[in-house]
Amino acid sequence: MSAYLSIMRADIRGVIREGILVFVVALILVAVIATRFLVIYQAEWGTGPFLAPVMIGLLLLFAAGFGMIMGFLLVEESDSGVRDALSVAPLSISGILLFRGGVSYAGALIACAIAILIIQGVSLPVWQWAGLLLTICLLAPTMALIVAAISSNKIVALVIFRGLFAFFMAPAVSFILTDEWYRYVFLISPPGFVIEAYRALLTGNGPAELWLLGGAVYSLAILRLAAWRFQRVVYGLNR
Repeated sequence: MSAYLSIMRADIRGVIREGILVFVVALILVAVIATRFLVIYQAEWGTGPFLAPVMIGLLLLFAAGFGMIMGFLLVEESDSGVRDALSVAPLSISGILLFRGGVSYAGALIACAIAILIIQGVSLPVWQWAGLLLTICLLAPTMALIVAAISSNKIVALVIFRGLFAFFMAPAVSFILTDEWYRYVFLISPPGFVIEAYRALLTGNGPAELWLLGGAVYSLAILRLAAWRFQRVVYGLNR
């Protein structure tokens, strides 16, 4: 356990040094406050019809933000010396990735839950929100490992993050589409399944649980593939 705590302390120092956490926290706070105002003044501003898509968009944004934090830390390992230390640490690479992925997942989960409690823009039962959040927040470790597995430096990582952000946020656009055929095109992106589940929960029509299960399986498959590439290509070993 002490070794994992050392990794966490090193990651926290890296986050503070890069200023990533400050940026993400500021972004989350501004987004939550702005959306809360949209809820409070929805009658005067006419924002009521937009609250449902804005809410799911925010949750995706928060999960992607925590993925960005962990992704940058994984990419920066070689420059900060963390990777050299990990190569001689009595820990498996799989265990390290599981720990870091779990931290980013937990961070995204907590941030999303707090946002829902503060904003109160969409009324759903607790168990339905729980199912949505447990699936949405898989985006954090998935994004982090995809970027870390294919980026050679932070500049490349930033470019890839932008592309992935667009790819993962694109399904939110399906809220303005009325043709189901076009909506299903967005299932190429894992959050597309979450969007369909969210729509089913809001309308009471459709197998929301099956959509969530499909999204979770799809995300975990991508996550496993990214972890495999990271271990084999970046670390060059499988401990």
